[in-house]
Amino acid sequence: MFARLPPWLRIALLSVGLLFVPAAAWFLVPDTEPPRRATGPNVQGDRSFFPREDELAEEEEEPAEPRAGGLEVEPEPPSEESIRGTVVAGERVIPNARVTCKRPGGEQLETSSMGNGQFSFPADAEGCLAVASSPGYGVTAAVTLRRTDDNRLELPAQGGIAGVVQDDRGFPLEKFFVEIDHVVLPDGTRTPHGLSRVFNDAEGRFTLENMGAGRWTILFSAAGRPPTKVEVAVEAGVVTDDVRVRLDRGATLVGTVVDRETKRPIGGAMVRLDGSARESAIEPATTSPGGEFRIEGVPPGVFGIEVQHADYLNRIVSGIDTKGQRQHRITVDLAPASDGGGRLEMSGIGASLNGDAEGNVRVVGVREGGPAEKSGMLAEDVIAVVDGRSVAGLGVQEVVQLLRGPEGTEVSVSVRRGDGAVQMIIVREMMVH
Repeated sequence: MFARLPPWLRIALLSVGLLFVPAAAWFLVPDTEPPRRATGPNVQGDRSFFPREDELAEEEEEPAEPRAGGLEVEPEPPSEESIRGTVVAGERVIPNARVTCKRPGGEQLETSSMGNGQFSFPADAEGCLAVASSPGYGVTAAVTLRRTDDNRLELPAQGGIAGVVQDDRGFPLEKFFVEIDHVVLPDGTRTPHGLSRVFNDAEGRFTLENMGAGRWTILFSAAGRPPTKVEVAVEAGVVTDDVRVRLDRGATLVGTVVDRETKRPIGGAMVRLDGSARESAIEPATTSPGGEFRIEGVPPGVFGIEVQHADYLNRIVSGIDTKGQRQHRITVDLAPASDGGGRLEMSGIGASLNGDAEGNVRVVGVREGGPAEKSGMLAEDVIAVVDGRSVAGLGVQEVVQLLRGPEGTEVSVSVRRGDGAVQMIIVREMMVH
């Protein structure tokens, strides 16, 4: 029948048939395109819970800082696996607080609070006595942990320090530098701090806020006036406002830096006080083309300097003593740097030191074949006395300065090792690190 139709009609019917096939497929075959992303209370913008690969690198907004009593990240309910609690200060939750829990038998567990202020201990810690501490706040009252309780550890209110900085004649210093070195918390824990600030005040006044209970060690310095250490006790919620700091003028160190082999002056070398890698009002000096430098405000007593130049071995010169003079002169020679060798030359005992939470200066390690090892010093020894002087209360840098000195000189050291004491005489040597 189709063959009897006129040619033009057969062509028309064939064209209609070809159009019908894709149309029928469009209706009958399911749509394979991924569903559109929904928006709603659980979806941010056009994001679904399964983002595209190109969305994975996008940055999420940081959640608002959680508050105690209305935490954005709700704590998990207590379970048999753990005991949970929260460290707070007023209405704020405190992250990174140190939480310790002492069991009746004396065993102590330790952890840190998370970003939402929460902490957890194993289930068998129930009944232990927990405290939390944070350098900016102090130490909480002890709380007996219970699985069914909130276990809320409340840090005390913060205090502060205020006062006046004066020169040796009693006049206020307008510009000075303040660095908080460390704090000893009421539980005896020593915590480094490192906050530093420059003050500009016509009356020499300063105020330090957000400080917890404890004994704070603070360094004050000004141009031409070496750092003075001040210890101030801070009570919770109280501003200690009667602090008076006197900064005496230091001596002046002048010198020349020369090439060790040719004795020619070295220009462009940087000279700074040893141990002053942290910020300080005593700025480094740069040698002139004639190798000369001048540093005003060097401290009284024995100190050292560090000299640096790209073409030479850096050198630490220790045991410099102005001996009460207003000006002291020194010549420093540098050895040319060599490929593949060390970068620092110094005279000392060959021991690495560090401070611990109890305020001790402890030996971390000794240089193989160095003076300390040859004299019997061991890692974990605690430095107690140097040349007859107790180092109790001194920081690591202060003890380092006592141990360093000119090559070939002796230093007497007493260390605590276990329950006993060990005495040794160490002959300082020149070493390249």
